[in-house]
Amino acid sequence: MTERSQMAQLFTEATLHALAREEVVGRRNKRLLEPQRISWERFRGRLGSAALASLLLEDGAVTHPAAFDAAGLLGDSEPLAALSDSQVEALLAGLTEASVAGAGADYLQAQAQRLGITYRFARSKLPSGIRAHHKVLELPGSGGLIAHHVCSTLEGVYFQDVFTVACASWQERLLAGLVALELGVGGVLPILEDPTLEQVRQRLPTPDFVLGLSPDKGGRFSKEELRPWFSSTTTEIVLV
Repeated sequence: MTERSQMAQLFTEATLHALAREEVVGRRNKRLLEPQRISWERFRGRLGSAALASLLLEDGAVTHPAAFDAAGLLGDSEPLAALSDSQVEALLAGLTEASVAGAGADYLQAQAQRLGITYRFARSKLPSGIRAHHKVLELPGSGGLIAHHVCSTLEGVYFQDVFTVACASWQERLLAGLVALELGVGGVLPILEDPTLEQVRQRLPTPDFVLGLSPDKGGRFSKEELRPWFSSTTTEIVLV
């Protein structure tokens, strides 16, 4: 399997699970999890399973591009062209309500594992003093999982208003998009592929909090490296 095909398959697997999750929680009409996919069978004519995936992802990308825009995330004008019907059928066979139901944190951890992103970190060490007026930078490595925990546990803290999520790869960008989707946020979002933090340092105001993984958990930066970049005495740097 080529690298392009591997990327397409991984992207499709994660996003089909995301669409199924949307159906389970009632934010979308059932198509993937509809019994025998009756609506698709009536409509599809000669179209195969790869077309079903493409159509559903294109529809999802209209309101949630950070989660479903394959071209934007994979940097390919025809990112799913390498997928065969049989590959998609195998992915569809693995979709069940049980595989996408449950608590949001558990679902996102499963997506992180699928995408090869670290999801185990010390949530208890995250600051509890973040408020709606603060600006928070999430460092590359965790793909928005820290933002999800903070926004899910602190009242009045909203992803789109408070967080900027810096990412090191398309997998992290996709996971951050899935975090936003889980939090009910769409449109253009503050998610950047910025592994060296160059864009963050040049373009964004100094954040009130910098949150990320500690080096022993796979984080890319130490506090000693970060402090000269975020030298304001009011910026709190927390690695978990």
